[in-house]
Amino acid sequence: MGISKSVDFLGNLRRLAEAHGGKLLSTEWKGCAAKYRFAFADGREFETRASRIGQPSQGWPKDPDAYFRNYSKNRGSIHLDEMRRIAEASGGQLLSTEWVGDTGKYRFAFADGREFEAQIGSIRRGWPKDPDAYFRTYGDGRESLLLGEMRRIAAENGGKLLSRKWKGSQVKHEFAFADGRKFESLPGQIRKGWPKDSDLYFRVFGANRGDILLDDLRKIAQAHGGKLISTVWDGSQKKYRFAFADGREFLMRPGNLKFGGWPKDPDRCRGLSS
Repeated sequence: MGISKSVDFLGNLRRLAEAHGGKLLSTEWKGCAAKYRFAFADGREFETRASRIGQPSQGWPKDPDAYFRNYSKNRGSIHLDEMRRIAEASGGQLLSTEWVGDTGKYRFAFADGREFEAQIGSIRRGWPKDPDAYFRTYGDGRESLLLGEMRRIAAENGGKLLSRKWKGSQVKHEFAFADGRKFESLPGQIRKGWPKDSDLYFRVFGANRGDILLDDLRKIAQAHGGKLISTVWDGSQKKYRFAFADGREFLMRPGNLKFGGWPKDPDRCRGLSS
């Protein structure tokens, strides 16, 4: 390549650097793929390829600190310092002493001394505010903590946690109400609140809820001298067969019967036996 061309390329790099308050320190053109030495406005030096710094999408680094965190030879030390500052600002500590990459885990300690591991990305998003909640969600002893939490909720309501092992947040665990009746529920549902009415719970969620709901319909019918003829629960949107005191039959949904009441006039009742 001719001398004039080399001078032109170096001149372009120099002007680019000066436009951002920096300097081009290299004095010899070595090609677009070669690295050239520059200095930021604050004097810190760095190297990058001409092809990189000349691209509109790349260009001159806008943030020197971010640049050194991401590209400099001592980026590991910079990242460790960053995590140390975040930890100390919350009364904690960074225990790891070596940089093992963005996806590696680093060891920290909360203010109370309990230790945990996390990636730098998690720490940047925020230091865990509640150590107990952190260990319930991520800690090595989270299973014992979660079982303990469910046991406490059950005991506060006169009930018991019957499951002895943690099965996972999406798996039902076994409990007992104060009256001894057993039921299964997800941990998240128990955290939201212990069922206040055991009878209502079994009507809505119990394994024999169909029998309970049929019994509700049977009692309404009997209270009016009638009968429930259907014997199988088929859902709240299905119609069930009933009989008036005079033997005439009709069909009605559970919701209509419960909220609208037993039909007062058999002659006006529609939906007869079809």
